[in-house]
Amino acid sequence: MSKFHNPIYEKDRWAANRSKAFLIAVLSVNSVIAVIAIVVFMNMVSYMKTSSENDYAALLQLYLTLAMAECLMIVFIAPALAGTGISQERENGNLELFLSTGVSPWQVILGKLVSCMNMMFVLIVTSLPVFSLVFVYGGVQMRDLIAMISVLLVVALEICSLSILCSAGANRSVYAALSAYASNLILIGGTLFVHLAPSLLYSSSVYGDQLGSPVSWYHYLLLTNPVVTFYGVLNYQAGSRSAIFDMINYMGNYKQNWITQHWLPVSLLVQAAIVAFELLYAVHILYSYSKRRGNYREIRLR
Repeated sequence: MSKFHNPIYEKDRWAANRSKAFLIAVLSVNSVIAVIAIVVFMNMVSYMKTSSENDYAALLQLYLTLAMAECLMIVFIAPALAGTGISQERENGNLELFLSTGVSPWQVILGKLVSCMNMMFVLIVTSLPVFSLVFVYGGVQMRDLIAMISVLLVVALEICSLSILCSAGANRSVYAALSAYASNLILIGGTLFVHLAPSLLYSSSVYGDQLGSPVSWYHYLLLTNPVVTFYGVLNYQAGSRSAIFDMINYMGNYKQNWITQHWLPVSLLVQAAIVAFELLYAVHILYSYSKRRGNYREIRLR
């Protein structure tokens, strides 16, 4: 039996076991991934029959396509699951009840985070049978799959923590959900847009003069983007160890530096710091809410 005991997590876990919305989310994710896998795999088998060759490149592409599809599905689903957790408790009057009965803000935030990550883990694990297709002809090892799942959980962690922060600061569930999706859109789409914006605003000839110049500051915003990190990990597994720098270098002829050479570990550290800040700030919001309501309790880890 797990030693982790949190009243918020236990409540949400039992609610998730009976939730039709979560069941629909699991079925939707696995259905989309299964359809993609079947279409790509059947095309690959058809090519093998006509050419009498094993197309290992297509098998690797199948793995990359399934992994990116699942990543995007998690990006879409996680804010809906995590973005309304605390705001719903506030609307139902449960949040004030929890805080007045000795449940600390830390327990509320960690309970919601663990509950959300538990659901994300279920989504990922239930899709593993589809990923077993890539082992039929070889080319992808088990350690690659484990690494992919680990980084996928990191993606889910950053999105869930940001969504929980939005939920902690919103009075209504609708506002919480909208702010969660907007914040994650800025985090993922906004950083990509800033990365691409100069090429959209200026002619490509501007970048031709930047041979060997330092990487522009706005490209480093991609360090905060979990989807870009996941993309880099997948390409690293596929044999391209400079995929992210190639993406940056597409905007100009930049020279390598220590950060671009160690992009993946640096980005994971940056995102870990962001997650810590988001959780601490969410705790601060609940602490202030508890103090205003007269339900002050000393914040401590239990």
